[in-house]
This record gives sequence, structure tokens and C-alpha cells, in this order.
Amino acid sequence: MNLNVKFSEKIGKIKPMHAVNNAPVRAMKSQWRSNFDSFKALKIPYARTHDASLSEIYGSQHVMDVHCIFTDFSRDPDDPTAYDFRNTDQYVTTCFDADCEIYYRLGTSIEHLPGKYGSIKPSDPLKWAKICEHIIMHYTEGWANGFHYPITYWEIWNEADLDANETENKRCWSGTPEEFYEFFKTAFLYLRKRFPEIKLGGPALANNLPWMRRFLEKMTEGERVELDFFSWHIYSIHAEKMLDRAYKVADLLEEFGYGHIEKHLNEWNYIENWTTQFIDSIRVIKGLKGAAYDFAFMAAGQNCPVIDMMMYYDARPDKEYNGLWDSHFILPLKGYYAFSFFSALYQLGTQVKLECDDKEIYALAATDGEKGAVAISYYTNDPDAADKTFRVCFDRTGDYTLFAIDETRNADKIGAFTGTAIEITMKPNTLIMIGE
Repeated sequence: MNLNVKFSEKIGKIKPMHAVNNAPVRAMKSQWRSNFDSFKALKIPYARTHDASLSEIYGSQHVMDVHCIFTDFSRDPDDPTAYDFRNTDQYVTTCFDADCEIYYRLGTSIEHLPGKYGSIKPSDPLKWAKICEHIIMHYTEGWANGFHYPITYWEIWNEADLDANETENKRCWSGTPEEFYEFFKTAFLYLRKRFPEIKLGGPALANNLPWMRRFLEKMTEGERVELDFFSWHIYSIHAEKMLDRAYKVADLLEEFGYGHIEKHLNEWNYIENWTTQFIDSIRVIKGLKGAAYDFAFMAAGQNCPVIDMMMYYDARPDKEYNGLWDSHFILPLKGYYAFSFFSALYQLGTQVKLECDDKEIYALAATDGEKGAVAISYYTNDPDAADKTFRVCFDRTGDYTLFAIDETRNADKIGAFTGTAIEITMKPNTLIMIGE
């Protein structure tokens, strides 16, 4: 087998497949731990704010969510004293200081336990929209001693479809689907008129495509909701399943006249299942196979024309889904270095043609017009998978350096050569980058 890299055949822009959910953590007055510098070094383009309020490191139930900022719904939305922005200000500022743009989810974090607080449907959707208006004003127009941050994306709610067919313990939306559609439309139309310049969308679909169809029907009835982006989620161990879902989502959007809008897969990660194999999935996320998976999925997303952005769930250092930093010391894990490989390609900017006929080899190549690089992940779920030996061939002579992510190396240099080709051997679930 040959893997052929053709720097002379440019395909298009490397898309932001390495965005994440949640921001870096600064060191506090004591108990010093921080991933601020390592986060900044990754050059993450966007950080979605969902589930920030589930982490003490950000401020728990005093950060980000609408009900955590505006804690008494009976108060006047125009009153600056009704808002508590303190912890959210730090979260947002820390993110921008790390050169990462906030992707602000307006709504609530998931609530697994019986007590529901933020996931209860607002009694007055228009008032809720006005509260969101003032949150946007605070972070983009300086209202209430605020800021003038360039926040592009504002997402309304999260996974209202998750328990749509359940009668109890609805984790993200307490009401009916029809109530959500009306709520979303009310909030969207109000915020669109107030902020025509921002990109406004949602609804962070969990997995329910029939629910999505009804949602789109409602968005096109009467006054049309002109979505700027549609967001959806998937957790899977197979890139093929992710791509199949992406095309199904895109087909529905096309059917309702939304084929042109941005399509964001803004939650994804390795999950075998949510019950008997959940703990095993967490072990994978934290390890080398999780790193191979991460790059494989980002490469698959880059090559999918109906995905414009992907956002890994999750970069909260204290949570089980985070394969980038460990929970105790907030030091990089194997997944961090897989993201560093993709980030290096993103910085080069332009994807180039690559030929490979092995379905377990996920590779991506890029150039900035002068220098170029290719990153390769041998991702497999076969426990008996063998090593693979193959040639990597380039369409020009260059001075190339090799870097590896494996059991003992973290994007470490492993060799160099001058020429147009090299033979490499990869063990299952390892990664190699070759760059000029």
C-alpha cells in the first residue's frame, strides 16, 4: 500500500474540526493547577460553553447558563443588578486570552438527577429572549460594565429532543416538543431582529431525526426562522456512523430550504454505549486509542462536505469525557497531542489531495504554499489488528521530519529524511506526522 500526498493539488481550506466544548483553566490563588498555556498552544479556534456549570473549576451553578446568570426570573430583564456575570466574565475572558473564541450556548446544562432547575421550560419565552439579549449586550456591547468581544456564534438551547418521548426525568427540556418549537421560534425571531450581525442557530440535536423534521416544519411555518447554523451531536466509535448521520441531517436541512447554512457537529466523542460499556469507553477516551480515534474523526469530518465545524466533547479537565488533560494534574494526555497534529495542519491552512485505499488509515495533508505536512492515524477497533507497513510518497522532494504518538512518545521526533518517499510501520492506534 502507498499513501500518496500531492501538495500541488489543493482541495480547500482546513475547517475548524478541532474546536472543543469548554474553556481553559487558570491557576487560582492556591491549589495551583492550570492548562491555560497548553490550551493556548493548541490554537483551538472555538470553545462551546455547554455544561460549564457542571464543573466547580468554572464556578458551578454560578456560571454561563441563563438561569445561573439571571437567577430570579421574576426580576426586570433591563435591570443590570438582576444579573450575576462574575464567574462567567472570568470564563469568557480566560478563553479569549487563550486566543480562542467563545461559542455561546444560551440555555442550560444537562440535568441528570430528579431535581430540575434550568431545564424547566421558561414560563415566558419572550422574557427569556430579552434576558439573553442582555447577556449578548454584556459580552458584545459593553452593557453592565461588560465587554466588546467578537462572539460570532450564539446557540439556543441544547438537546431538547433527548427525552422527547419520555414522561419523567427529562434531562434537557421539561416541556413537549411542540412547546420547544414555539419557544425556540419566539427567542430566535426576537434575537435576530435585535442582533442581525451575529450568527444565531441551534438546536443542538441529540439524535432524534423525526423530532428534527417536525422542528424544521415549525421553523418554516408562518414567519420563517432563518437559521445561520444547525447544530447536532453524535457519540460513536465508527466514523462511518458519524458520516451517515451527517448526510441524513444535511438531507433534511436541504428539504426545508436550509441546505446552504452552516452545519456544526458540536458534540462528539468515543462511546461504545452509555451503560455496560461506558466505563470501558472512558478508558479509551483517556488513552492512546482515544487519541487515534480523535484524529481519525477530525480527518473524516474534514473530508465530509456537509460538516463545517466539529467540537469535541469535552475539554473540561475535571470530567470523564476529557481525553486532552488528566483530571488530577491538568497535564496533557495522548489526545492532546492528536489535537496538536490537527492544529498544525489547520495552521498550514489548505488541504491537499491524498490517496490511500486502507479504511483503517485516516490521513490528512495540508500546505501553506511553501511548507507541507501529512498526519496519519491508524485507528482500529480490531483487538487482533496487526502492524501496517506502507510507503508515504510525496509529489516533491523535501527535507521531512517524522513525529510519533504512541505508548512512549508524545508527538516526539523519531527521524528525518530528504527525498520523495519513506516506508513506515505503524502499530494499531498510533499516529505519525511527517512535515517539512
